[in-house]
Amino acid sequence: MPAGGGAASTLDWFGTFSPVCANAALYRLQSPSVGYADSDGGVVKCVADPAGSGQTVLEMIVSPNTCAWSCEQRIDWVSPPMIPAGADEYFSIPILVPTSQTSDIGGNGRLVQFDEQYGQPTSGSPSNALNICERGNIVVFCGSGDTTGSPGEGQVYYLGSNPANDGRWHDFVEHMVFSTNASVGELQIWEDGSPLTFNGPDCSNTSYRTGCGTTTLHYATLIPGATAGSNNWVQIDNYRNNSPAGYTSTFFHGAPAMGASYDSVRDTMVGYPHGP
Repeated sequence: MPAGGGAASTLDWFGTFSPVCANAALYRLQSPSVGYADSDGGVVKCVADPAGSGQTVLEMIVSPNTCAWSCEQRIDWVSPPMIPAGADEYFSIPILVPTSQTSDIGGNGRLVQFDEQYGQPTSGSPSNALNICERGNIVVFCGSGDTTGSPGEGQVYYLGSNPANDGRWHDFVEHMVFSTNASVGELQIWEDGSPLTFNGPDCSNTSYRTGCGTTTLHYATLIPGATAGSNNWVQIDNYRNNSPAGYTSTFFHGAPAMGASYDSVRDTMVGYPHGP
């Protein structure tokens, strides 16, 4: 089914890149702007799906010369702040990591983020993030999050084992309940229709979360002083540490979506609809 077909009218939000790539109504912040390119070839633009679906997708290439915000090596596409405390929502995040993306992403255990739900005052690491990580000498998908409110304190709660840089679309669906109460806040993730078991090396710190070894985490998905100062937003990105800086990271994003059920976001995915 084409992106947005059928279920799109029931969505709370659909961040399509067609027919207008930089749509201020859908993305209140785009940094750098569409058409940006630096001398290293870093780029932000809407392109035809490299996998041949015919859809328009967003290409994000971060090079050592990428200059966003205060000249950080990152790209961010940010929806309006539309997720209030207490919200119970599903998010579809289609991502393609090309085969040209090597495992040289800054050292074993480093990561490059491609999605978060985040809020003001944006002073610390997000409570949730989807990333690619280095696992030995391969690139895998991983999930991370923070409950401390401190910058750089993200902990890996899911670590995949299959190569992520296979040049195929992968469809992530996240179910989140947004709360500062650790027993109420909730996270579930499906990859290509299969629920993920939270098995990451940092997951078992039970002072922050419960549910490791299962498909449902409970923890504070809103962080007082870091992300709970406003409605949250959907943020897709290509975001990595500035140091070490001598590598390039490349993502293709399909249009993200937000809705009240798994079914409401499923049919917006770039690839074939997946899941229950």
